[in-house]
Amino acid sequence: MDLKKIAVFVGLVLLVSGFLQGCSRSAGNTLDSARLISGWYEKEDGFRWMAKTAKADFKVGHLGKLHIEGTIMPKVYEQIYNKKIELRAFLDDKVAATFTLPEGDFIFEKEVSDQVKGKVMVTLRLELNKSFIPSSLGLSSDQRELGVMIRNVILK
Repeated sequence: MDLKKIAVFVGLVLLVSGFLQGCSRSAGNTLDSARLISGWYEKEDGFRWMAKTAKADFKVGHLGKLHIEGTIMPKVYEQIYNKKIELRAFLDDKVAATFTLPEGDFIFEKEVSDQVKGKVMVTLRLELNKSFIPSSLGLSSDQRELGVMIRNVILK
């Protein structure tokens, strides 16, 4: 085999490899269609519990807005979080927003067009300043680290 054929073969292998890596990273712009990386639990009744830190790959929407919907149960908000909990959102490891979460349902939207400009995909990391393990507090036998219930995240 001559060097030219070897070079063409290696080039094709690299091209296919790059294509397959891109396919494995494909994701949509909602929590249900994102590629979940870590810190997310199975969907239950229209929401997902997140751990103290949760990561997912999202496709960038055309509006450049980060939209987050969720819930904090009153008992958790008052007795465990002492009526104060914060959520920080990072896009590709850069702080995009910080939200102080209220009791009950919440919806937050933040302009992030500068952070996503020119990108097709980003990694979103959500971090809470507090979490809990229900079994260690005698609330249930659930041994998961829980933060808040997230109904949806959309990168509009």
